[in-house]
Amino acid sequence: MAREHNGYAINMLVERGDPVELTRRADSGDRDAACALSQLLVDRGEIDQLRMRAANGDHYAKFAWLSWLVEGGNTDELARLADNGDYAAKVQLCSLLVERGDLDALAARADAGDSLAHRRLLTHLVERGDTDTLAARVEAGDDKAADALSACECLHSGDTEGLTRLADGGGTQALIALAQHLLAEGNVAELRARTARGDMFARAALPLATARLRFAEASPRA
Repeated sequence: MAREHNGYAINMLVERGDPVELTRRADSGDRDAACALSQLLVDRGEIDQLRMRAANGDHYAKFAWLSWLVEGGNTDELARLADNGDYAAKVQLCSLLVERGDLDALAARADAGDSLAHRRLLTHLVERGDTDTLAARVEAGDDKAADALSACECLHSGDTEGLTRLADGGGTQALIALAQHLLAEGNVAELRARTARGDMFARAALPLATARLRFAEASPRA
């Protein structure tokens, strides 16, 4: 009941556009108020205030600010944050570069030592079956691209056994590709088995695969 009353009060503050009271509540530890305040600041275009709250440790403001940067395609600011050690910004930047198809920028970050950008680049190349680019990276001395190239060839030739062998050998890109393949196939049993053996990528894919299976089972059959 108290939570419902608080939610009603916050909704009223949002409708009134009252950032002062929302700020007071947020600074007192009210998470609902902090979330509502962050969205209100975005809606009002008060991004400097949002950024200040994010810098002061408001996680809701941080999420809202990064989302605003992504929606605006502000790769420069995301890159600045990422280069200063902001892992969340790094994740968002890599996702944005992949979404925009800006693989040159992603590759530049990878080649400059950004391990997350490197992994996302190789994963994307494997997903789209770009063996030429992977082979070129192998030729240029990218050792991890060799694992990715082998995984790519197995994945796109339908060699699931070969992909599994590579994954069981510890190849990161093979592990990622196999988990995504099993997810696409709806092979919940194998994802569960691999999760039990410590496969972190299978574990990450398992909840979605399970949800899809339950939805399919609950859907009326024609």
